[in-house]
Order: sequence, then C-alpha cells, then structure tokens
Amino acid sequence: IAARGDYPEASLDLAVTLGRAGRVDESIRTYRALVAAHPRYVNARFNLAVALDQAGRSADARQELVQALEIDPDHVASRLRIARISWR
Repeated sequence: IAARGDYPEASLDLAVTLGRAGRVDESIRTYRALVAAHPRYVNARFNLAVALDQAGRSADARQELVQALEIDPDHVASRLRIARISWR
C-alpha cells in the first residue's frame, strides 16, 4: 500500500490506519509526505501533530499545530491540542 499524492484523503486514511496498527513511524512519514504535497490540508497537519505528540515529540507537534492555526485560525481541535501540550 502506498500513499497517492493525487488523492489526499486516501493518504490520510493510510496514515490513520498505520497509526492505529502501531506503526507510528510509518504513519508520521505518510503524514509528512501528505503535508508536503498538500501544505494547506489542515486535517493532515493536525493528525501529524497528534501522531508526533503520541510519539513523544511534543515540540514538533506544537510546531505543526501552530502551522495548522496559521492556515485556519478557527480549527478548534488544533487549539485544544496545543493547549493540552502547553499544559504539560
């Protein structure tokens, strides 16, 4: 299975599935490729941030959340997650 740049939803689904299967590094790589191909895809950035946070990389997660909020300042999930990271 490979991510396809021309169908971002499939790549997002693949990354989610990899994460749920415990293949976190592969999930993060898939999210990164997706964000590189579609830099304004806020849900991909948010999910990348969640995966990074779960992998213990909270500084990287925070950076992705900041970028997501630059694209969409009203993205509630990003606001909540960044607050959660900052609270720790």
